[in-house]
Amino acid sequence: MTLLILIASLVVIIDRLAKALVFSNLLEGQSIAVIPKIFHLTLVLNTGAAFGLFRDKNQFFIVASFAVIVLIAS
Repeated sequence: MTLLILIASLVVIIDRLAKALVFSNLLEGQSIAVIPKIFHLTLVLNTGAAFGLFRDKNQFFIVASFAVIVLIAS
């Protein structure tokens, strides 16, 4: 269990560092070629859920989160 927590923590730390690096070096829509003509990184902002679903529907996610918390707590 401790190894699983360590791996999960490392993944979260690497994810946050990668995002900070991208946000500090790219503008929205800007691309950089990691491997030219094969692999490019492009900064795209997603205000919704996975794959842009429910764009700008923050209230829905807040209400759904509280509902799940209440269900779990009861």
